[in-house]
Amino acid sequence: MIEARQITVEWDDRRVLDRVDFDVHAGTFTIVVGPNGAGKSTLLDVLRGYRVPHHGDVRFEGTPIASLSPKERAARVGWLAQHPRVRDVMTVAEWLTTARFRFAETPRVARPKVEQALRWVDRLHLLDRLAHTLSGGEAQRVALAALMTQEARLWLLDEPTHHLDPAAVLAILERLRDRLREGQTMVAVVHDLDEITAVLEPSDHERVWVVGLKEGTVRFRRPMGAPDALADALSDLYDVQMRAVTVEGRPRFVVMP
Repeated sequence: MIEARQITVEWDDRRVLDRVDFDVHAGTFTIVVGPNGAGKSTLLDVLRGYRVPHHGDVRFEGTPIASLSPKERAARVGWLAQHPRVRDVMTVAEWLTTARFRFAETPRVARPKVEQALRWVDRLHLLDRLAHTLSGGEAQRVALAALMTQEARLWLLDEPTHHLDPAAVLAILERLRDRLREGQTMVAVVHDLDEITAVLEPSDHERVWVVGLKEGTVRFRRPMGAPDALADALSDLYDVQMRAVTVEGRPRFVVMP
């Protein structure tokens, strides 16, 4: 679905991304991990066409992402930021309706889709709330609902559980798991891989890949279904000793003293 080749991004004479190759296959969940400053968020910015690399090329099914019109891009790529906020004075319903701008439909026509998406995140009661009054957890769930209303084929999520309480984390990750099972293609930057493994069943692992990014380069790409090899790769990535353990049939990754 996405082919990124030799992506290089430089800031102030520093290479944030250095000749990165990155592929995303339809129906998979790619999890990007790595130390702070590794270039993870920058990589997502390049994949969604927000940032033009100094060198390299990103294509969506063979078409350069930079050549797509806003509506064409919206049909292909949806984006969830670390801290989704709406500064304009609008209701949650208007926020989600705006996410469907590529359909050129009236708010009345969009309303059933908006309500359906809010039900999906258990937040239909926020429909008429002003978006700028939402808490961080509420805004994150509504932003996820906006992805649903946009109906993009690829979701890019930058730390979707950032600064959320455990209940909100679980709710969001369970919905992402459900979307994976329905065929949604996703790429997510995360810091705690165990949050993801906690909601996945072994049958999900064949569609889940982990990519390690460090100092602007891809250090590994491993399937979730090979936890021991993944633990070794994570150890090298973070410069700490990590071990894979099984908790209720699910892999967890523990830092060893």
